[in-house]
Amino acid sequence: MNANTTLIQLLGALRDHLVVVEPAGEIVTVEASVIDGDMITVHLRGGRLAELAGSLLGWAYTLRTPTVTAWRVPDGEWVHVSVSGRLVDESVYVYGGVAFDPDIFGSDLQPGGRAGVALGVLRGWAGLGVAA
Repeated sequence: MNANTTLIQLLGALRDHLVVVEPAGEIVTVEASVIDGDMITVHLRGGRLAELAGSLLGWAYTLRTPTVTAWRVPDGEWVHVSVSGRLVDESVYVYGGVAFDPDIFGSDLQPGGRAGVALGVLRGWAGLGVAA
């Protein structure tokens, strides 16, 4: 199977997932890659943490073995909050950005640093209406 066929299959799997499940969040970009393994990346519109967390939670509930991560970008101003997991055979990485707030993310999250986030914490961020 060539790379073009694999890309078409990846995008088809994402399309089918979006039609059946309709996860929340406004999608800004979608990328599919076969270079480092079959991976679909979905960039959601950022903004307020509560809205992004709610959208990511919607995605997490549709993925197999979801993992949540916070990555503070190297300049330290923003944090990418992401959910990764699997559709069926395809890996999916869904993320969006919010402004860094040490009261929310903790002062231990240094620029360029990553931290795992429990699904319960993501639920809390979505439910509390925390603005970031």
